[in-house]
Amino acid sequence: MDSLGMIMPVNVHGHFRDIGPLMDFIVPFTAREFQIGQAMPNTQSPILTGDDAVAYRLAILEVAKKAGYPNFDVMTSIKLTHKTKPATILDARKKDVRSFKIYIKGTTTNSDDGIDVDRFWELGDVFSAAQDCEMICSGHCEIARTGDHVVSRFDRERRAQTLVIQLAREFPDLRIVVEHVSTADMVRTVERLPKNVGASITPHHLTCTVHDLMDHRLHPDYFCQPVLQEFSDQRELIRVATSGHPKFFYGGDDALHLASKKYCPDCCSGIFNAPVAVPLMIQLFEKHNALAKLDDFMRQNALRFYGLGAGSDAKICYRKESWKVPERLDVPGTGDYVVPFLAGRTLQWQAGC
Repeated sequence: MDSLGMIMPVNVHGHFRDIGPLMDFIVPFTAREFQIGQAMPNTQSPILTGDDAVAYRLAILEVAKKAGYPNFDVMTSIKLTHKTKPATILDARKKDVRSFKIYIKGTTTNSDDGIDVDRFWELGDVFSAAQDCEMICSGHCEIARTGDHVVSRFDRERRAQTLVIQLAREFPDLRIVVEHVSTADMVRTVERLPKNVGASITPHHLTCTVHDLMDHRLHPDYFCQPVLQEFSDQRELIRVATSGHPKFFYGGDDALHLASKKYCPDCCSGIFNAPVAVPLMIQLFEKHNALAKLDDFMRQNALRFYGLGAGSDAKICYRKESWKVPERLDVPGTGDYVVPFLAGRTLQWQAGC
């Protein structure tokens, strides 16, 4: 096969950053190859209310339009905190905000104001309101500490399984998304739970392991949260993605950090995979003889789970022609640059026929 035409996919997990040079740089990478993206709310100025989400969405769409992608659409989400009220959820849903996002305190970028796991169930009324108005509950499903006990970075997602199971049991009509699932244990938990529980998977968790992050040296380009796991975890992620399992869908978690924040003693977690996302997924699915399931994982499963109908039928074409991923990309207006995922590597597919 030398070319592949496909309906433009959906990315349910993107980081478009705050309004300014980073947003201007990031948005076009997603808008050129995806029909819909979903913007995460853990910006420096967090998205906390329906009004915040509406304003953020309009800002992203304006950037996309100026970049030449007027048909790109974006969903926004609000960030759950201990100050969130049921009325906040109901108001946001009336403004067409489809989800809210749980960040357990201390688990990822800008989560210092996240949820204290020991006070999690104080938010029962909020979950009930979301269930009633059909708002999706998405979560960075890791637990960093319980009381004075610090949880191993490699066990944080596994430790959150009980929370996910209980949430699904207490609120059986609440749609729950385990974002960027990274472990075999959580994959199997999502599979066992009812159909209202789904999970997004990133391209880096599908194609890399902890051994890419660290061997005899540490490689900050592969530092993300949840942290990359073992080969056995990667195999399970590949299994459910390439099978077209309806509970699993693409979520890039394409989190850009400038080089000055990435190559330093306290480097930030996050991988900017947007420049290579779709070609890499085509390459992976071809390797596993699963191109027939690519559309399920990249588009249809997300459309169904998020209640987005049929979506757009706009198509994009890819050709099998090798290209080298740039070593770096300058970010205008910052005086800095970003190193994209798989910089310097050769990929077999690229956009355009």
